[in-house]
Amino acid sequence: MVGFCMVYLSSSAQENSSKLWTSVEYKTQLNKRWDAEFAQLFRMKDDLDNVDSHITEAAFFYSPKKRWKIGGELRYQYRNDTKGGIQGFENMIRYRFNLEKKFKIPHGNLALRLGYQNRVSLDRENRKKQRWRFRPSYEWKIKNWQLDPKFYFEYLETLNSNTAERAFRYGIGSKFKWGKGATVGFRYIFEHNQEMYEVDQNHHILALKISFEKPKKKKKKDKDSTSEKDSK
Repeated sequence: MVGFCMVYLSSSAQENSSKLWTSVEYKTQLNKRWDAEFAQLFRMKDDLDNVDSHITEAAFFYSPKKRWKIGGELRYQYRNDTKGGIQGFENMIRYRFNLEKKFKIPHGNLALRLGYQNRVSLDRENRKKQRWRFRPSYEWKIKNWQLDPKFYFEYLETLNSNTAERAFRYGIGSKFKWGKGATVGFRYIFEHNQEMYEVDQNHHILALKISFEKPKKKKKKDKDSTSEKDSK
């Protein structure tokens, strides 16, 4: 929390802008070990004056054991370049791999996630951006309260750049149930970008997500046990 305040107070001497991230997501459990997610995202930038990107993505997750998760994600991004050498929209593909471990701690849940990603342009040669990212998060479970807050910190570092580009994200969010099988999530994220030869940038991001989840099938054991009870 102290680090969040220090970064925020220092933002007055740097470039600042606001962004809006929205997404609609569908989740389904393929079997006991595998899950899948499909999402459509739309993002605005430059104080909501310009479209940032249209994104379509698919992700698959494997749970080798309890509280462990290995994930792979493929994303198509139609990205609007408003600051680079070539202006306009660009077709890009990004793939990412994650390893996540969850822990039960007093009053909540802690999750540690480590990931690697590579974004490649389909329109220009030799244009790619590799990053590794580390994100701890803590979900605070409050008794008799539906909007349990979740706190985030994420560190991102570019691997194939001479500018030593780094990003720090600090966030807080929550979610609530909406109808049957759907949830609405919302987050505020403060992002601080550092580049060796350019002015540091700060972004205030509001993220909104609607998630739909396929109802899980009841286990056969439950059906068999109920039929046995009825027969008795």
